[in-house]
Amino acid sequence: MEFASFLHNPGGYPTKEETAAMLVFKRKERFIWDYDAVSSLRELLVKYFGDMDELNKFGLVKQFKALKLLVEEHNLIGLILIGADINNVPDKIQYVNIQKYATNTGGLIDLKITPICQRLITDYIKKENIENLCRETPNFDIYYGNLHPSKN
Repeated sequence: MEFASFLHNPGGYPTKEETAAMLVFKRKERFIWDYDAVSSLRELLVKYFGDMDELNKFGLVKQFKALKLLVEEHNLIGLILIGADINNVPDKIQYVNIQKYATNTGGLIDLKITPICQRLITDYIKKENIENLCRETPNFDIYYGNLHPSKN
């Protein structure tokens, strides 16, 4: 892997555990009518980052912490990992702002799916916790086993 490629898309190089956790949500699309992982992810992120009054009142940190807690409690790391890779999110959705947030220093932050997911992973969940969260995803063993047939 080239380092420049990794910097451009750090979510684009998942481990086997991360791949299995993402497969849980990608395969759900085949089995549940009208389910779309990226649309579900966007709806989730809008709940935390779509209300400007809420963002201004409590700030981004509170929203990231609340989202982290939800992801951990409901085993949604695979969904966040899908969003962390720009290759998983179609351009028409990827570059649409969930919100434009004005910082206290006068700057503007574009809140988009991939940057939110990447920041949630790097700054709040932390990379060293990802593997355990992946393993807690329902049906993880089914998909991980298919990635590693010799481990069955």
